[in-house]
Amino acid sequence: MKTLNSTEEQTLLLEQYAERTALAVMRGANFTQCLKINGLAPSITVVTPKGQHLTLHGRDLSNERTWKKFLLTQGQSLDLCRLVGVVDQLALRYRIWLLTGYTQRYQAISTQAEREWFEQVTQMVVARKIMERKYEAFVYEQRETFADPWVVEEMIVLTRINMMTNEIASALYRLIKQPGMAQNLIEHLYETHAAHLAKRPHINLRSNE
Repeated sequence: MKTLNSTEEQTLLLEQYAERTALAVMRGANFTQCLKINGLAPSITVVTPKGQHLTLHGRDLSNERTWKKFLLTQGQSLDLCRLVGVVDQLALRYRIWLLTGYTQRYQAISTQAEREWFEQVTQMVVARKIMERKYEAFVYEQRETFADPWVVEEMIVLTRINMMTNEIASALYRLIKQPGMAQNLIEHLYETHAAHLAKRPHINLRSNE
């Protein structure tokens, strides 16, 4: 096993801490549930200068096609398998792109509360996308993308639980013809899923000492 110098040890510890913190944004079968679990509104209503009311959904900020369009503007050197030194900068660039290069909808954000919601949600989007990319590279490319072995184990469990929950939700939509009943059952499913995840252990970095 390679011996790390003090700088490398510090870098490793920082990434381990960041990974464990970022697990909070993975504890949701979808991004809307993730927002609820973390105490953020799934959507907000803003008013344009012309007085038009627009609803901004957090799930739209996490949309995969939107994310990929943004990445295409960022060049090839972007490191999406690292959290430290990447999340804050990338989240800022994502917000600038959403405000200036994507759609005028987000330009209607004007109040302090709206700006705080926008910043927090985009921060969570970037952290979640990086954790997903780390997991994808670890599983399919056999790369050692995680600094913390416990986080790897937790990501495997969370991914399986999230996939199973979403598959059940899709089956309910297909099998139950009454939309209202299906939606109620799915909401209950996601609530049960969130309660189950809340019971999973949250281990701090000192557990490795």
